[in-house]
Amino acid sequence: MATSVPDEFPIISRIRSYFSLLRATKQEVEQTKIPGSGEEEFKEFVSKLINDLLIELQEHIVTIGEIEDLDAKSTFSENIHRSLEAFLNWVDLILRHCHAVSIEMHEFMSSILRDLDVSDMNYLLLSGPELSEASLSEGFSKLFIALFQRACDRIAREFPSFCVLFIPQSLLKNPVNWPLCSHEIGHMIENQKLKIIESFYPRPEFSPVSTRIIYNTQALKYWYSKEFQADYFATGYFGHIFPSQLIDNYFTREVFILPTHPSWEERIRLMVEELKTMGLEQPAETILEKSRSISSIKPMISKDSLEHLEEVLRKTRRVLEDKRSIYKIYEDRLENARKALTEFIPYTEDVKTLLTVAGEVKKNLLDEADSLEKKEKIEDDFNRNIKDSIRLISLKRTFASQHGK
Repeated sequence: MATSVPDEFPIISRIRSYFSLLRATKQEVEQTKIPGSGEEEFKEFVSKLINDLLIELQEHIVTIGEIEDLDAKSTFSENIHRSLEAFLNWVDLILRHCHAVSIEMHEFMSSILRDLDVSDMNYLLLSGPELSEASLSEGFSKLFIALFQRACDRIAREFPSFCVLFIPQSLLKNPVNWPLCSHEIGHMIENQKLKIIESFYPRPEFSPVSTRIIYNTQALKYWYSKEFQADYFATGYFGHIFPSQLIDNYFTREVFILPTHPSWEERIRLMVEELKTMGLEQPAETILEKSRSISSIKPMISKDSLEHLEEVLRKTRRVLEDKRSIYKIYEDRLENARKALTEFIPYTEDVKTLLTVAGEVKKNLLDEADSLEKKEKIEDDFNRNIKDSIRLISLKRTFASQHGK
């Protein structure tokens, strides 16, 4: 049987402690240098959200004081506690992990977004356990729903698509494999700019990481279409190097695949078809042969059930074509890049050519080394040279842009 709560009951005191916690977090965010172009937007995002939370928290304290039923009072308090703890931990995670991402990775991201004329996107790059893209806006909205409506309205009105890209340490330190990030960049661009898939399939209410997701056919059509589109984008932009690296990661099990992803077999088949359309017949055959050892697992729904996928991919390709970002092979550039990298000299013409040959050159150099010590030194020196090349390409491009060249 529920009982009334005495005034000195610690529930309200515990909830009041969040006032100082939220204010301290707001101050910490304001004073922390956050690398990347999303710093200013993120700080404004968090500052305004905390202002809203403080107002609504005061209102909740009044409400708790008016509730007589102990169980109802405790449940309300618990929900507030869980919501605010999750929010504070999210912010803390961002502040702790944003500094692990190198300036070269930021330059790499910027070069792709600049190619596609979407440099105004709102995002942060963070170190994380696996390569993934997440909507910070959606994540915060789920935390605040039904409890902090003012904050939810603020997100929908002013910050509807702020996202974060998590990159594992093993990838951050191996720039040869950075084309793998282009799949997640494809998600970012779709979510913030293109919204092609939403025009065909309604967006599910909850994301796949939620325990409340229902994997019905309509939801799966949305998620599968997003994965096929991101593969299509990454292959269109980086050519055969993306699917080749993706297959490598299948065998190393570094990529965790959710039920919201199509089968590997269908994904590879789509990328091979795209490579052939791009005129890359030989690389397409190499990718197909490389993928033959991949286990065939039946997807939750088949690619053929996506009645609008062809139109989604056609519109995605048009975006790449309009921005002149479809991958092309220039043999003279490839040879120049191979020569420079073999001699540990920075290649400063373009990132696509650089990363197309980087893996091949690195493997050849490592194969020639006759000791583990030499291999480790070659790997360190080579990765450093790739990062230097990316930074110099960015500087060269910025200089040309500023001087009208």
